[in-house]
Amino acid sequence: MDELQVERVLRAVESIPAGSALPYGRVGRAAGASARFVGRVMSVHGSAVAWWRVPNARGDFPPPLRARARPHLREEDTPLREDGRIDLRLAAPHPDEYVRSVDIALADLEDMAADPEDTPAGQADASAGPADTAVGPEEHGRGSGGRGTAEHGPGRRPGLD
Repeated sequence: MDELQVERVLRAVESIPAGSALPYGRVGRAAGASARFVGRVMSVHGSAVAWWRVPNARGDFPPPLRARARPHLREEDTPLREDGRIDLRLAAPHPDEYVRSVDIALADLEDMAADPEDTPAGQADASAGPADTAVGPEEHGRGSGGRGTAEHGPGRRPGLD
């Protein structure tokens, strides 16, 4: 997978506010990727972000993840339907605010892609290795972005992290 495109998807996911949710396709549109690519990124790198904010188009998760998503959804007061799925109509962030947030989150990536010499030390050489270790469920990484639960994938970040 293209590391820059993976990072675009992960930053688009990070831009979803707590208590909100968007399906793969909406995240993909914001990141310039297909819904299928977003699903693939989430399966490999999803534990690095608030994966519970990215359900499928029906507002649901694969069976092994449903129970793991519930505490996060409750904690964030994410609107749920009676059947337990996310109410995507009510949970969607304001479109203009979300697009603006994604644009800000992606701004420095565009600069890095345009001029690899400006890439911070240790990040330009992918052979130096991405953050290969899975993050434990009790660790939440930086800020309130929800990074770090190991429920949605092995927790690998591309070399741009």
